[in-house]
Amino acid sequence: MQQVMSEYAAGSEVAWVYRHFPLLDQHAAAASHAEAAECAGFLGDSDAFWRFIDALQSAAPGETEFPVEGYASVATQLGLPQAEFDTCLKNGRFTKKVYDDSTNAMLAGAEGAPYTVVLVDGQEPIGIQGALSYEDMKRVIAEALAKAQ
Repeated sequence: MQQVMSEYAAGSEVAWVYRHFPLLDQHAAAASHAEAAECAGFLGDSDAFWRFIDALQSAAPGETEFPVEGYASVATQLGLPQAEFDTCLKNGRFTKKVYDDSTNAMLAGAEGAPYTVVLVDGQEPIGIQGALSYEDMKRVIAEALAKAQ
């Protein structure tokens, strides 16, 4: 999606709204990871949220789950203030946001992650269960934009 946005966002053709949808039955720490990413985004620069997520995925690829105890090393690697990061997590600053995001995703039709909804003004929403390649996502967006014209 970052690649898609680099192509479409400048022309205001596509906007991306991200919602957390932690699948706790499959990944026990998913909600914690979502909250930690929000803390990173809150405390870091505009890219810190995505860099945090990318760091977790790089350190634990595939079905491997990143250990919650490793957050401190990722926060340090990203240059985040450690004490503030720890406080953000401990105080549950983003617990409600992650819960609300998950509820919103379910109401939009999400059954798993990732779940993408393509919204084009005047068109019915297009729900996509699962991941698509960059090329397939571009095709879906191009078709939706063409229908809108």
